[in-house]
Amino acid sequence: MEKINQDWIKKGINNDAIQHSQQLAAELCSKDLTMNQLRNWYSEINRIRLQSDFDKRSALLLLPKLHYAIARTTKVEAATLIKETMIEATKLAAESADNFSNYADYMESLIAFFKFSLSSKKNN
Repeated sequence: MEKINQDWIKKGINNDAIQHSQQLAAELCSKDLTMNQLRNWYSEINRIRLQSDFDKRSALLLLPKLHYAIARTTKVEAATLIKETMIEATKLAAESADNFSNYADYMESLIAFFKFSLSSKKNN
């Protein structure tokens, strides 16, 4: 799986970003990542996003928090996939409010597709 394209973080998401998030979500689901693991990550992103002013400090702390979440999971294949696809995008997200907003948009799409993949998996 390819990394999250830096242009999606710097310039905004597009159809390719949506397609990538759908593929990544399906891949993470197939590796038995749980919704709670992703939701905890997205909750932190959303907390920062909803602040009235961009909090660069909190955005910078996303990277060590992502590494911590990766280290905590017992799903090694999912952890490796997250590390390979999301580390660079998470670094870029902290550079500006616009980057962070674009990163949050991508993550919102990923969460939605992950939930869809989970429900499809349960129905099969």
